[in-house]
Amino acid sequence: MEFDWDEANIHKLTIVNAKRGIDKGEVESVFTDPDHIERPNKHPGEERFEAIGLSNRNRLVFVIFTKRNGKIRYVTAWQQSR
Repeated sequence: MEFDWDEANIHKLTIVNAKRGIDKGEVESVFTDPDHIERPNKHPGEERFEAIGLSNRNRLVFVIFTKRNGKIRYVTAWQQSR
């Protein structure tokens, strides 16, 4: 599985998710959880998806992403609470 990281989404990750304590490695690790779940996300315009799984930091993380050229492209993520 490949990820599409570029200056724009890395910048968003470092600005937005730094406050949430989530980094690139943790986002990617959600997709390696064999029990993670993916489903379509209702978003007007761009086709997006949701994934939820256990991260490499043993936290339940929710990720919004798109698929471009067969790669997973991060949009946003946060740790799940109760």
